[in-house]
Amino acid sequence: MTRILCVRLSAMGDLVQSLGAVQALHAARPELELAFVTQRENVPLLEGMPGIQHVVAHDRRGGLSAWLRTRRELRALGCDVALDLQGNFKSAACAFVSGARDRIGAAAPFRQEPMSRVLLTRTVPCSGPVHPGAVALALVQTIAPHATARPPQLVATAAEIAAAAAAVRRAGVDPARPFTVLVLGRADDPRSLQECAIRAEQARGGPLLLLAGPAESDVPVPQSVPVWRQARGRSEEHTS
Repeated sequence: MTRILCVRLSAMGDLVQSLGAVQALHAARPELELAFVTQRENVPLLEGMPGIQHVVAHDRRGGLSAWLRTRRELRALGCDVALDLQGNFKSAACAFVSGARDRIGAAAPFRQEPMSRVLLTRTVPCSGPVHPGAVALALVQTIAPHATARPPQLVATAAEIAAAAAAVRRAGVDPARPFTVLVLGRADDPRSLQECAIRAEQARGGPLLLLAGPAESDVPVPQSVPVWRQARGRSEEHTS
């Protein structure tokens, strides 16, 4: 069986955007065995995802020992093809140390670090904007030409769904009724929160839930907006 290694170490949002192409590859070529290498903190996103049989966690802060461990785990998989979905030296290095004979990545204009292409065996041109999903699809189509773009689908376990519902409920929102989720694009610009809350209630007939991380710890939130705040690796839900 041909085994394909997909490389996308970071960032989490770009990884998610790339998953639509990986899922399209599985749909078009279900006989292929897919492996994925990503940073350790992103591994839970990939667990249980249909089509991905192997996930290798790379410790980005582990230094040389982490690279040696990643190399050992990738070599043990015996991948035939490596797709560098990211386009920098770290991702190209993962493709290189995997031992895959065919290492494919985007052409220089579509790479974060163009010189990293020297670690690959070939590059392919991409069309349109430099977007993680578009680049990933162009690389996938070197193996499955008829693969078509699709929105990424994440897999949540029953336990994760129950935990999220409980967190939303503790934040003051009924998870069984329609509500709108807002993620701040800029932590220093909360001016539109109140307007978003009003529009959400008007458009959906339900409340707005703000997802906030450590960077938004000091953002003033309108009194009417419930907050699910992530801090120091745990959730703190409350109503502002």
